[in-house]
Amino acid sequence: MGSWSDKDISGRPLLYGNLSGELLTTKAYRGTICSVNKDYVLRKINNQLSPEAEEIKALTSELQTKIAGLIQKLYWNDLELFVDLVFRQSGWRRVSYLGKQEKNHRSRHGINHH
Repeated sequence: MGSWSDKDISGRPLLYGNLSGELLTTKAYRGTICSVNKDYVLRKINNQLSPEAEEIKALTSELQTKIAGLIQKLYWNDLELFVDLVFRQSGWRRVSYLGKQEKNHRSRHGINHH
């Protein structure tokens, strides 16, 4: 209140990359009157999500909770396979066999690890 600011109510900068293209087109408007979506602008200034984004956030949280419950019910070998698939999709590569203990290579050379 009282002065122009480029920050939201929490003090975070209102950056172009975080604003809608519809709002940004008003920047080039040279007239004295242009219309803007007041609800959108006020939500951005007050650091609030749209009703749709709030719903998605709540649904995402519920989905994460339900997935965590399902993961907890996996047997160890299914969990190991699941983790392997997740890491493989992320670009990681397995270096040992699934469900097997890896030999301690140092023990072959007379060095024991405890």
